[in-house]
Amino acid sequence: MATLERHAGNIQEGLVSPEKRLMGKTVIVTGGNRDVGAGVVRAFGKEGANIASSFRDEKKQLQADAVKEVVEQSGGSVSFFRHDLSTSEGRQAFASDALEALHGKVDIMVLST
Repeated sequence: MATLERHAGNIQEGLVSPEKRLMGKTVIVTGGNRDVGAGVVRAFGKEGANIASSFRDEKKQLQADAVKEVVEQSGGSVSFFRHDLSTSEGRQAFASDALEALHGKVDIMVLST
């Protein structure tokens, strides 16, 4: 409770912008092209986070592009990578791509697949 009160106090004092609380933070979201994952990507993007996300196959590219457009319109940044995370190779390739996009730094990870 004290953490919430302290955070609310920081917003009121102008130390943290309520619109961009995650500015400078890096986030990985698996399955960010649809459903809950897309909602998470949009929310973090609106807060100013730099996001790396995945989608499984070529048929999902349009969904990823639509989410990316919304995030960029809100001032956020997201890089999508097509990898099948049900395979070891896909997980390793996504981890490599995501870390490169986020310059080796991950503050938050959301597994939504």
